[in-house]
Order: sequence, then structure tokens, then C-alpha cells
Amino acid sequence: MKIKAFTIFFIILVIARIFIGAYLPEFNLLLGGSLAGSLLTYYIIKVKHQNQFYILSLICAMIADIILAFGKSPSVGLSYIFYGLFLLLFAFVLKRAYQKPTGKNQIYGIVFLAISIIVFFVYAQNPTADLRFLFYLLPITAVSFMAVNLKTTLDNPVTIGVILLYTSCILLGIGSQKELPFFIPYLLCYAAGQFLICNGLIDSYLRGQEKLAKKGISAR
Repeated sequence: MKIKAFTIFFIILVIARIFIGAYLPEFNLLLGGSLAGSLLTYYIIKVKHQNQFYILSLICAMIADIILAFGKSPSVGLSYIFYGLFLLLFAFVLKRAYQKPTGKNQIYGIVFLAISIIVFFVYAQNPTADLRFLFYLLPITAVSFMAVNLKTTLDNPVTIGVILLYTSCILLGIGSQKELPFFIPYLLCYAAGQFLICNGLIDSYLRGQEKLAKKGISAR
């Protein structure tokens, strides 16, 4: 299977963030918004009729990434707010493909909620915990529930991507309070999640365009 040039470029960006950014903080700051920024550019190039909510959500994610790259406690709390805005805007993207949960999908919602409650309980054990983490945790919990209740046009890459983002949120929150070495798994989950979501939306758009083209040909 042929690997797309953008995929290679994105992998290089992730590797640079992990291995170069760890030793050169200035370089890490420079690349802070590169992941979301590159996906935003790729999406705009590939999709003619763009979803404005998705564009705005990626801009918020890019701002959050840049703020988080500073690595100081106050900036981490501010990044939570922008990650929350990213997810609230992204919820409008998923809304079009969301369907009412039935059966086992309702259980997924309970599982996500239970995990989030446990995560916040562990997070809040630290007296200096920044409660703005809730601005990130609550939206990602809701969006994760939406992601497992999508119609078949989006569910594979987008659902997996959102679950990876949910995992990255947990790693970021717990890692920041317990001083655990979660940066690399956090970044890998976050980058993979954003990449899968973007590609899932692009593939969905391209499939839709192909269907429209076929209908146009058959109507002639």
C-alpha cells in the first residue's frame, strides 16, 4: 500500500516533537502548533466544501498546542480551555453523522462517564490541581460518546481517532499531576487521534463527491 507524502511528513513532525523537542525547548515551542496546523492545511487543500466548524476547531487545537508547549503550570491550565473549545466545535462536526444510541452503545456512554469520574478523582487528589482540566475532560467525554454513535460513513477512523484523543486527555491530566513520564504516549495518542479524524473526514468527503459524480453520469 502506497504511503501518502503527507503521512510521512506528519510522522516526521511527531518524531521531531518527541526527540528534538525534549532536548531543545525552544524547538518544541516552535513546533507547538505544527501538528494541528499541518492537518488544517491538508484539510483545506483536499476538501473543496469545507466544514467551518472543523476549521475553527483545529485552530483552537493549534492554539492549545502552542500554549501547552510552554510547559508551565498556568499555561497548561489555559490550554485545557482551548482544548475544550476545540471539542465543543468538533461536536458540531459530528452532529451531522450522530444517531440516537441504542443497546450496547448506551453502555459505552456509562463507561466513558465512569472512567472520567475516576480520572478526575485521581487528578483532584493533588492540592494544586488546576480544575480547568474539567473544561477538557467534560467535552472529550461527551464527544467520545458521540463518536461511538456515528453512522457508517464516518465511524471507523473518526471513532478511533476520538478515542485516542480521549486517552491522550487522560494521560495529560494524570501525567501533569502525578509527574509521570506520559509525554511520549500522550503525544502519540494525540497526534494519531487528530490524524485519523482529519483523514476520516477527508475520505468521507471524497466518497460523497464520488457518489455525486456517479449520480450525475447516470442521470445523463
